[in-house]
Amino acid sequence: MSRLALQVALLAFGGALPGAETGAGAAAGGDRPSREVPAAAQSRYGAAVLESESAARILTVGILFPAGSSEDPPGREGTAALLAGVLRRQGAPALARHGAALTAELSESDLHLTLMAPRAAWRGAFVALETLLYESPLSGDALEAARDEVAGILAFEAGAPGRAFDLERARLLRGADAPGARPALGTPASTGSLTLADLEAFRGAHLRPEEATLAAHGPVGPSELASLVGTDVQEVVPGARAAAGSPRPGTLPAGWGRGERILVDRDLTSSWVSAAVPFPPGTPDLHLRFLLQLAREALDPVPPEPGLFHADASTAAVDGVPLLVLTASVDPGITPAWEERLAGLVATMATGFPDGTFFQLARRRFRTRTLLELAVPERRVEWMARRRAAGLPPLPDLAGEIRDLDRNAVLRTAALAGPARVIVFGPAEMMGR
Repeated sequence: MSRLALQVALLAFGGALPGAETGAGAAAGGDRPSREVPAAAQSRYGAAVLESESAARILTVGILFPAGSSEDPPGREGTAALLAGVLRRQGAPALARHGAALTAELSESDLHLTLMAPRAAWRGAFVALETLLYESPLSGDALEAARDEVAGILAFEAGAPGRAFDLERARLLRGADAPGARPALGTPASTGSLTLADLEAFRGAHLRPEEATLAAHGPVGPSELASLVGTDVQEVVPGARAAAGSPRPGTLPAGWGRGERILVDRDLTSSWVSAAVPFPPGTPDLHLRFLLQLAREALDPVPPEPGLFHADASTAAVDGVPLLVLTASVDPGITPAWEERLAGLVATMATGFPDGTFFQLARRRFRTRTLLELAVPERRVEWMARRRAAGLPPLPDLAGEIRDLDRNAVLRTAALAGPARVIVFGPAEMMGR
């Protein structure tokens, strides 16, 4: 999740905050909070995991709340996105005093907050974050600033075919009336009418620590972190192997046992084509990620193909069904060829999988890219939190597991793919049909 899951209108509210003052008063105070830990912080988080690294200079903490834009009340689309913006803006001054930074990423299904704080001030920064999340009244000034930011994005994207395509694809995958098929940022009308009371209600209902998963990486021990998070902390041992045995894939739910295709006729100068290929629940995540890399390489030929503007692949999950989502933006005249190519790509993999040295090279590239991605602390804690929330080992020996990937096992995974759901978006009369 991808992030390596299908994220409809992903927002990244964040950025570096001003550095903290480092005068004698700060040094004398160490990293002790200026007051007691807030009562809300004593609530147990649903789960907490920590990878200790004594040499690290920064503590990175991720908190994953299982509520995203799909929880926006009907007619109040954009509530979760606006709340994320308010929290980031309102928390900036308090966190800056500790030299800390906060970012927030919103998806259809969850909200992930990331705190980065220097070693000498992490306790105070964490207390400030929890005070912001669970205690402080939301600020009207922060609301107006966040609303202006969202309004600017909506105005810039007004009429953008890419945004319209994303919504149509979400409706195909999730159902026309599903909450996840609504605009995550909302509309000018919905975001313009949202009040502090709306945001407070969403925060109270969905930003609950007992339902959240916390993950941390940095120079602290489990007991230190547990003293603030109010729950037992699972210490992660880097390089530990997961329990023996992989999840056994089940069968595709009835609704995913047949393909589906929709054409959305739009008077545009290019076409968008997307094929969502389902896999049975329980399909090993590592196999899907490897197939994802192979798909990206297949869709990004060198030199670029004529008429191809952009192509990409991602993973997603809808109602527990893992998906490999393949998308291309192309010249309208070659739309049919690319539709056939995307819809049949996984089936092609199942019969023409890399062999011998080619498989070894593909596996090595996969290992390198995965380890590089997870070397970034922000991505590392998010990955740990998502895996822990899904009941998976938070940090297995990825280098070893990828090195041990069996070609035949991944081939069998590719063969489990079901029929694709396809959407074609663009000028029908120019598509050569």
